[in-house]
Amino acid sequence: MPLYIDSRLNETGAYAFGGMLASAWHQAQVADRLSAIVPGCERFAAMKARLVDFLDSLHALPLHCIGAVSHEEPIQVMVGILDGISDAQAKVRPIRHCVPLRRLLSP
Repeated sequence: MPLYIDSRLNETGAYAFGGMLASAWHQAQVADRLSAIVPGCERFAAMKARLVDFLDSLHALPLHCIGAVSHEEPIQVMVGILDGISDAQAKVRPIRHCVPLRRLLSP
């Protein structure tokens, strides 16, 4: 399987914390991630839009099986998109680390 690196799978706003202590990232976390504006971080709606764009672009690939690796929040959002559940439901759905999730892309 060929390897593609796609920045649309990046963690939301993590780039804003490059070179900083992990405590800065943890202090920036908020309870209402869906509508909050966190300084230095991408808004949730913008992150979801780029993940929708990523998922839509997969249809153009001539592959039958695609592996995508990212962090918890982008995975929660993509699973929510593919499962057709609300953003709020997707955000609270637990994602087990290093456990594959299998989903079919809709045509």
